[in-house]
Amino acid sequence: MEAMPGLNFRPGHGVQKAIFERFGCPVSPLEFSRTQFFLVASFGRCKFQLSKFSVGLLLQATIGGSASAFGVFHLAPRVFRFSVSSRSVGFHVSKLISFECAAYKVYFHLWSHGGPRWQSELAAFTKEEEDSWSEARKQAKGKAQRSFAEIVKSC
Repeated sequence: MEAMPGLNFRPGHGVQKAIFERFGCPVSPLEFSRTQFFLVASFGRCKFQLSKFSVGLLLQATIGGSASAFGVFHLAPRVFRFSVSSRSVGFHVSKLISFECAAYKVYFHLWSHGGPRWQSELAAFTKEEEDSWSEARKQAKGKAQRSFAEIVKSC
């Protein structure tokens, strides 16, 4: 078992209580449950080493539920998939957007069509950045080119 000293479970108890009062169901899926909804958790920073086990505990501390029931799956560095008990719980958690404390910062994303959208979002961002740049060209022949010093002197 990994040591996670100082981990505060109070925020998770509050979220868990709100979810149960609103939807009448637990945060994490029950054992052998067919109804589960996948989300993605990405960590901006964390004082703990991230693993399936530690991410489960961080999720429990953040949104309640049971660490072992989240079924945490590693997707990429600092990015993990996990499941909650229902679609309504999943949308509630995703609307939290993020949670931050002294020990870590976690962002919640929808799983979306069987996978996270970050790859398509990165491709769109990269294309937009490439399109925003224009190539520098030399001035046409016949026009006098002035140096920076000459331009400054004329001001």
